[in-house]
Amino acid sequence: VHEKDFTTVINAGVQYTISPLRMTLGADMGILAGEKKLINQYGRYNATAMPLLVGGIIRWTIIPPVHARIQIRYGDTLASKEAARDSVLVLNPRISYNAGNLGTFCLDPVIEIGEVGRENIVGYRLGLYWQYNFGKTSSGRPRS
Repeated sequence: VHEKDFTTVINAGVQYTISPLRMTLGADMGILAGEKKLINQYGRYNATAMPLLVGGIIRWTIIPPVHARIQIRYGDTLASKEAARDSVLVLNPRISYNAGNLGTFCLDPVIEIGEVGRENIVGYRLGLYWQYNFGKTSSGRPRS
């Protein structure tokens, strides 16, 4: 539970496209500007935290209708030492097929590895979906 007040987040990122390889590389980082007090978040402890989120992405057009994307995100509460820290690493490889007027079909697996309190977590989920942009053909790039 966070105290209610105004929160400022600092975020910066870069993206670069390598045209001959049909590849885009990107990275970004965000951090809460100033400490946040977490009330009763870790049992008997209150904690201060400055959440951090860093990420990277690679998009690659394998052949024109098929796109691959690998996204990696890491988040950490940066909580104080007397309380446990929460962190999570998320790997999200996605492959999509642009079927023109039929829309875009995507296979979207997500793997999470993290630490919540003093407990390690590993999770996996698999998404399979179809996207159609009404009024025009699908761009082949699912919304992130």
